[in-house]
Amino acid sequence: MYFNIFYLFKALITISTLPFHLVNDLWRWKIFRGEVPQDEWNSMFWSLKKKYLGVEAPVERTQEDLDPPTLFHINGDYTMMRYY
Repeated sequence: MYFNIFYLFKALITISTLPFHLVNDLWRWKIFRGEVPQDEWNSMFWSLKKKYLGVEAPVERTQEDLDPPTLFHINGDYTMMRYY
């Protein structure tokens, strides 16, 4: 019984982080494909966060700010969503 509960909790943790990782990878893929001009990178990141996670920036952000590279998964080039 304990064995099965462990995997259920592990699955819950994984499922709950999927939207976070999806936003990070969507942002990175759009940037690398050149779909978004450089002066709109941060606003596009926060619009994805609002769309998929339902959160907004805690303070007003400008185009001089660039929040995504502060995340380990983005600055470390660690892809979370993989296609096989």
